[in-house]
Amino acid sequence: MKLKIGGHSYEVQFVEGLGISLGILTKTEDTIKISEELSVSQQESTLLHEILHAVADNFGLDLPEQTISILEGGLYQVLKDNYDLDLLNIKNNKKEE
Repeated sequence: MKLKIGGHSYEVQFVEGLGISLGILTKTEDTIKISEELSVSQQESTLLHEILHAVADNFGLDLPEQTISILEGGLYQVLKDNYDLDLLNIKNNKKEE
């Protein structure tokens, strides 16, 4: 799978043997590696975490790891709890009041 983030295209790979890391963003190789040993929900959350690192790096944000982790948790919860949210088609999703 490929993801475009901040004008860059990252190859997402699910791999074994990341040691204690759940995921790794490697900007020099334009890759995001996620441990395939994780559950699906952990893989999703870890991918979001690495995406946030890429966004922060690409836009010059010096965010501490704790901030990235908090954003990951909050955004993951919103996306999972509102799986039918279509941000690209938000006007058509609005209900008449």
